[in-house]
Amino acid sequence: MTDQTDQAQQVSEEPAFGLLLPPNARVKTLTFDDAQRRIQVTLDGVEAEQIVPVERIRSLYGARIRHESLTQYKSISQAHASVAFISTAALGIPLTPKVNKNNVTVANEDLVFVFGMRIDGIDPLWYIMAASFNFRKALGPLSTYSTELNVREFVKRFATFAPQAVEDSFFTAITKTLPLPPPVDALIDFFRIVAR
Repeated sequence: MTDQTDQAQQVSEEPAFGLLLPPNARVKTLTFDDAQRRIQVTLDGVEAEQIVPVERIRSLYGARIRHESLTQYKSISQAHASVAFISTAALGIPLTPKVNKNNVTVANEDLVFVFGMRIDGIDPLWYIMAASFNFRKALGPLSTYSTELNVREFVKRFATFAPQAVEDSFFTAITKTLPLPPPVDALIDFFRIVAR
């Protein structure tokens, strides 16, 4: 293990919100080198590229994480909105509908994809957040503008590239076209599952 990987591990072990995270390092880029049978990885906070022969890739993990957000909107009276629309259409003068003093809060739930890998000889879990990962660099012409399609293609590519690696239920579900396991509530939950 290099000194740079040690530094990434030390940073990740600091408590976050009073919780001690398992050793981890976030992957910035990952490319597959089919000719040399290895992956090339850059980690957050580490300048040097890590070269990992395929036989050192021990296990592959994945999950969906619930991400909830709240959005507030000003409440518009339906009667005022209708009058404003009809008046605008008839007169050609835009009218702004009256806004009630009440705000409407709408809860949204998105699912964020995360991957993890264990490498022989490296203690921290290397993980990838799909929302900020450069799939174009990893998949080349197979990448699309859809995160979900990229996730599925990436999982299949990785599973084919490292067939000796143990796969969790997420990887198995995608490679065998089965229903995905239930999402987890937070990244720390993913880390705990992978650390078992």
